[in-house]
Amino acid sequence: MASSRVALPFNVDYGQGSVISSSLMNGSWHNATLPTLRTMPVQPGQPFDIRIRILEGKYKILFNGKKVSDFKIRISISAIDYVSAKGDIKLTEFRVSGRIFERPLDIAFLGGHLNLNDKIIIYGRPTGDGFAVNLIDKNKEIAMFNARSDGKKVVHNCGEIGKFVFDYRESHRYFPFDNETEFKLELINAANGL
Repeated sequence: MASSRVALPFNVDYGQGSVISSSLMNGSWHNATLPTLRTMPVQPGQPFDIRIRILEGKYKILFNGKKVSDFKIRISISAIDYVSAKGDIKLTEFRVSGRIFERPLDIAFLGGHLNLNDKIIIYGRPTGDGFAVNLIDKNKEIAMFNARSDGKKVVHNCGEIGKFVFDYRESHRYFPFDNETEFKLELINAANGL
């Protein structure tokens, strides 16, 4: 990294039991170490989910869904050109998200189709009475997931050759899709079905 500015270095140090998070401006590091943690939020060899959310004036840092720290933004986010990951880590997924996409959103799969065990992961927040995610084959809907907040129902169908063979409807006492909460919807193309 040949730069005089680094917006957010982020380093998990197992030896010290700490997470180091700082910024490099004009050749000097600022606010290097967050408080020492009683237990490390991630363990060597275990899967983890680190999220860095950019909020008004700060980064919110979460490990496995739990907040670890807030860190003040010192360098404009518009100046960030790239992300670098190095060290003793096996990356299985890396994603930059948070943009609000136009709807309807139509995206083709890489290679023209889903492969076995491919995942479709959608993060969002409902803004009205419901939403739908449809998988389409040559303009024919073959799978549909529909969350309807008006009746607090989730409907999903899977079909083949244009004919639905599975229709599952479930009413929820606790409806997971409300307009105040971000959701994660994960669809997996498994050997036994979607």
